[in-house]
Amino acid sequence: MEKIIEIGLCHVEDLVEKYNQNRVSRDLIDYIISESILIGKKDKLKLVIYNKCQVENCWEMIQKGLEQEYKRSLKYDRFNDMKQWSLLGIGLFFLLLTILSENSFLINEVFLIIGWVSIWEVIDIALFKDTKERRKREILKKILMSECEVITK
Repeated sequence: MEKIIEIGLCHVEDLVEKYNQNRVSRDLIDYIISESILIGKKDKLKLVIYNKCQVENCWEMIQKGLEQEYKRSLKYDRFNDMKQWSLLGIGLFFLLLTILSENSFLINEVFLIIGWVSIWEVIDIALFKDTKERRKREILKKILMSECEVITK
C-alpha cells in the first residue's frame, strides 16, 4: 500500500528557518516525521510537495534537513548510551557501598535508594527514550528513500 504525504509550501517561511535561510524549518521536518509514524514496514511512501513559493531546490533542502535530523538522532543515542553507562556505574557503586559499609541504618538506606534510582533511570532510558529514537531513525531512513514529486504552481 502506498501512503502519500502532501506538503504545501505557500511561502518561503514554510520551508526555511526564520533566522537561517539555508536550513529547513524544524516544523516542516517534525510534520513529515509525524505524518510518517503510522506507515508500516512494507508500505511505500511518496511525498508530494506543492511548491507555491517557487523555491527551485526544495526537495534537496528537505532531504538535507532530514539527513541532519538523522545525524542529530544518532548523536542523541550516543549521549544516552554514555548517560546509561555512567548511571549504571553510579548505581552499582552505591549498591556496593550499601553492602560493604558499616554505617548506620539510615546512611545505608540512603545509599540503597540512590543506587536503585540510578539503575531505574538506566532502564527507563532503554525502554522509552532509546526505543522512540530508534523508531524515529527508521522513519527517517524510509522518508529519505521515498519517492518525491514536486508540483510547481
